[in-house]
Amino acid sequence: ELNKIIDNCISCCITKEGTNQVVKEKVLGKARSINIVMTRCVCVNQLLKAGFNVCTIAEALHKTSTAIRHLKNISFTFEKFSKAYKIAIEEANTLNPIEAK
Repeated sequence: ELNKIIDNCISCCITKEGTNQVVKEKVLGKARSINIVMTRCVCVNQLLKAGFNVCTIAEALHKTSTAIRHLKNISFTFEKFSKAYKIAIEEANTLNPIEAK
């Protein structure tokens, strides 16, 4: 279920603009472009909503627990200012009909 949610989140954020392509390898890797960071934020948002804890999410995304908490804070900024983020979250919500555990 965890990987399915991650894949769905990535599919919501896919762009094919030049070198900033959103692919799973970049999301799980060290890429820091805005599209990749936004995709990670969508993943963290959806996984927390699904009831996974920060440590589990960190392991799945190959990040530290601190990085996951930081991504959650960044997502609050995206929610306020990014229309693309809001659209991606809405699409992720439809692809991942999550009921809290």
